[in-house]
Amino acid sequence: MTIENMYEYSGINEMNLKQGKKFIGLKSTAYKEYLAARHLLNDNFLHQAAFFINTCIEKEIKAYLLALNVSINIKHDIFKLFNLLKAQKPKIANQLKPDFIKIVSKIYTSRYYEDLGPGFNFVIIRNKFLAEMDYTFSVLEPTTRFKLGRDKDVPKTNYELDKEKKNPTLFRNNYLLNNISRSDFLNQPDLVYEYRVLFNHEIIEALYSIPFNKEHDKFVYEGLKPLDDNKSYQMSNYHPPTQ
Repeated sequence: MTIENMYEYSGINEMNLKQGKKFIGLKSTAYKEYLAARHLLNDNFLHQAAFFINTCIEKEIKAYLLALNVSINIKHDIFKLFNLLKAQKPKIANQLKPDFIKIVSKIYTSRYYEDLGPGFNFVIIRNKFLAEMDYTFSVLEPTTRFKLGRDKDVPKTNYELDKEKKNPTLFRNNYLLNNISRSDFLNQPDLVYEYRVLFNHEIIEALYSIPFNKEHDKFVYEGLKPLDDNKSYQMSNYHPPTQ
């Protein structure tokens, strides 16, 4: 089993069978979970999609760090993994948006409701998350490739094969692969999901449409911010209708 760093062409790193199986598992599962996240985002299951965004990024970063022989004791916290990646390879990490990584990591913790305290909140904006996930995956996925034994050629990954075949799940609303500018993609109608845990541990949620995104590079918003009367809440991205 050999690994090649495709960003810097830094040569070959041989792996034993156990390491190689782990690496292949990370790469294979990362892509499947990336496709699952795309499917869920496009079909408006925004909260559930964020869980798969987290795990696909987690596994791509772990695959790269494994190829570098970096010891990893981090489970699902992709912001910690991002910081570890930045310490090892700032050239790669600096292409990514830390706030996106941070908010996805935060949303992932909501899988375990019993650990959430009053005031826990987040906001997911469908097209913005979709665009940033597609971009992030396009940066991380090519960082490693593998080949078995003495094979001369590095086989194409499922991501590369699906791009050639124009897999509909991969291409649907993918601004990168459809040659749409990020600005144009975000300047179309979008869907916003907001989530907050109330003082009595109940959950309040909101789902609404917006005509376009005002802030293309912002990912961290306060979801359903309580107003002074503590009986109403402010939606973070609501656009008042125009006359």
